[in-house]
Amino acid sequence: MSVVMLLDSPNISKSVAKIYGPQARPDFKRLYEAATKFGPVIKACALVNDGVSLHLKDKLIRSGFEVYLSHADDCDDALFAWAVRLHQDCRTVIFCSGDGGFHPLVTLFQRLHVRVVVLAVNETCSRRLRASADVYQEIPVKFVRQQRNTVTLTPTPLSKPCNLMASRQANQHHPLPILPLYQPISNIEAKIA
Repeated sequence: MSVVMLLDSPNISKSVAKIYGPQARPDFKRLYEAATKFGPVIKACALVNDGVSLHLKDKLIRSGFEVYLSHADDCDDALFAWAVRLHQDCRTVIFCSGDGGFHPLVTLFQRLHVRVVVLAVNETCSRRLRASADVYQEIPVKFVRQQRNTVTLTPTPLSKPCNLMASRQANQHHPLPILPLYQPISNIEAKIA
């Protein structure tokens, strides 16, 4: 029984962050693995908004998805189009979205004897969409540790005269200006003479 999986990545990503916090991310690899339990996946489409980061795009591709830009403010229309285009090639369609707007599409596929699976976040998934699906599962989530931004300070040596311009060039990563701590004696002697 062949499977087509359609991922509304903005919907899933926002839902996961809203419920589980900013360090939570959808686990796309485990999501793809979950789809294989329903049969061989012949197509896994991840629909993304324009301007998606290359990091996310690469992560989706490494997880087994083909990435498609929606070319719209929302991925819903593109997801509808892919679902209609691919429904004849499969016996199971997996929607990775909790958007209640997909309910009519779910009922249409069921009338065409296509099994519908919905993978979403429990707390944000439309009750109507969840109730109409043949199978509903919670989406797998992972948590990432956020790296703290640290500033490395390069101190100006006190044993040598300090050249302000040279110090700034040597410490361009330093957010604060480095001021000379003393003026070289040779400059003072030159002013006295």
